[in-house]
Order: sequence, then structure tokens, then C-alpha cells
Amino acid sequence: MCNGNRPLSIWLLMLLASVSLSALAADCYQPSPNFIKQKDAYYNLVSPDSVPVKDQKQMVALASALGQRLSGQSHRVECLGSEKAPRLNYVDTQVQAQIQANLTEGLVLRSDFTNLKTKVKQADKWAFWGAASVFNFVKLGEGHYAFVQKQRHRKQAVNSAAQNSDQTTGLVTGSGLEEMFVDMQFLDKTLELTIDRYINGFYYATDRLTLGR
Repeated sequence: MCNGNRPLSIWLLMLLASVSLSALAADCYQPSPNFIKQKDAYYNLVSPDSVPVKDQKQMVALASALGQRLSGQSHRVECLGSEKAPRLNYVDTQVQAQIQANLTEGLVLRSDFTNLKTKVKQADKWAFWGAASVFNFVKLGEGHYAFVQKQRHRKQAVNSAAQNSDQTTGLVTGSGLEEMFVDMQFLDKTLELTIDRYINGFYYATDRLTLGR
């Protein structure tokens, strides 16, 4: 149900973020809707929305109920190559994760990903709300939340239309602002995450994770 404190257009934008895998992934390096609308103000993180304390407490309780150790699968669609000749790369992985949640740090996932095709392993840490700047937070239903999160990174390992990239690997280095459209849903013993990712205002990947006990 739409949050009465948010305009319907924002709610629809957040809902679209949760089902955008086929739509946005086909448009590599397209600008973020917020980047188009806000222009230079897009990089301003001074006045983020605050996540209501009651919703923070609900997410902490739901995450804690899952237990600290989770496992599952993830699916990523990422953009590689140059802006003029982008290509899509699909990556399926098995995931072993540790989840922690509290009112200070937010929800933190420390995960080990094993590529199902190459068997290559990679560790990563994802943090939600907490220290990050959160915009347009909405509760879509019981245990179902959506929000836009922005955070600056000193180093990025993603492709970007805004920076010079390695044409073979699609990797870039340097500083960047990452924007994430996050759809987070707690189901019975399961956490489902869909994240559309932008670097410096341009789309580069979508992640979908299903984790449970």
C-alpha cells in the first residue's frame, strides 16, 4: 500500500525499481531518473530523508529473526564495454552471508559469492541505510521496503559512462558516487533484495539476491 506521506509518483518510481531488471539492464549507461531531474543537485547528500525509527526497528527485528548466517543465490546483470558498444554480462552465484542489523549501523551483509560457472569466489560487504544517505524511503507492505541510497566511494570496480574504462574488463578506478534503488522484502525465513546500481549518475548493474536459513 502506498505510504500516505509520499507522493504517488515517488511510490511508483520505487515500485518500478523492484521490477526493472529487464527494462533498465537493457539500457546500459543510461542516466538515473534522479540525475536527469536534479542535475548538479544530484551530488548533494546534505539533506537526505531519515528512515523512520519505527521502520528501522522493524527491519532490525526482521533481520535478527532470520539468524546471522544465511545462504542462497544471486543473479547479476552488469554492463561491460564502452558506452558506444556496451554488452551485458550475466553472473549467477551461490551466496553464503552473515547479516547484522542495529539502529546505529543499519543492515549489513557480509557475503561470499561463488560463481556457478567459473567457481571463482569473491567477498563483499553491503550496508543499507545506517551511515548512507537515504532518499524517498517508503514502506510498500508488511516487511517490504524501498528506498534510494547514495554513498561516495574512494574506489570503484565498475564500468561507467562517466569515467574512462578498460574496454575488456569494464573496470574503473577512482572516486565515485553510487546510487542504489533498493527493494528489500522480508518473507518467511527469507530476505529478497533487488538493487539497481548507478555510478556517477549512470546505470551499470542490477543485483537480485534471495537469502534464507
